[in-house]
Amino acid sequence: MSNIVDDLLQEVEQLDESTQQLNDNVEKVVTQNSQLKSGEKSSIDADLIALETAKTAQEASLQSHLATKAAIKIAEQLKSQSLELEEFNYNLRQSIRTSSKEIQSAKTTFIGLMVGSVVVNIIALSVIGYFFYEGNKQNSQFKGQTLDIIKIESNLLSKK
Repeated sequence: MSNIVDDLLQEVEQLDESTQQLNDNVEKVVTQNSQLKSGEKSSIDADLIALETAKTAQEASLQSHLATKAAIKIAEQLKSQSLELEEFNYNLRQSIRTSSKEIQSAKTTFIGLMVGSVVVNIIALSVIGYFFYEGNKQNSQFKGQTLDIIKIESNLLSKK
């Protein structure tokens, strides 16, 4: 990429040089035309200068053409890179959106499992509490019955 930019800058410098040469040649032609009008130079010199001016103009247009080609090439590469970045950005957004949906789904599933686990634990604790209560109730009844049996035996023994 930097080589292309360097080439483009070099082409622009060459274009500037060619433009300067063209301007110098134009000044020479103007000077020589004014001298020709005054009769100091011959028509052959004027023709040579005109020919040199045409060559310089041709070289300047060639340099301009090369600079334009380089600029178009850079523009195409930048457009290609821009399209690649745009596609990458689109894919990134899609993957983020998909990941977000998956995270939300996993969150919902986790909450459902946690609620289910809490409900099952509450039911298990209720059942354990009920069995503990029934066990204590039966234990109290056995104690009461045992005390009754002991009292009855103690009354029977004291009557004998």
